[in-house]
Amino acid sequence: MYQGACALVRQRGYATTEESLLPGIATVGCPVFHQGGDIAATVTVVGILGHLDTSPSSTVVTLLKDTCAALSSALP
Repeated sequence: MYQGACALVRQRGYATTEESLLPGIATVGCPVFHQGGDIAATVTVVGILGHLDTSPSSTVVTLLKDTCAALSSALP
């Protein structure tokens, strides 16, 4: 299951959760990659469920993906 989840994140460029650990919380996270393709870090936005738009075309997802892509490009 872990490899399938990682493959989905690589394909979409982000992951989301809703109420996974805390009721009423939603998150959007994106990986930051080294040039070799390994994950160096992640950046996550945490918000209130129903207020944080986690849909693929949301402003949060778009900006987070763009930011993490820029960070990835800057890493050695």
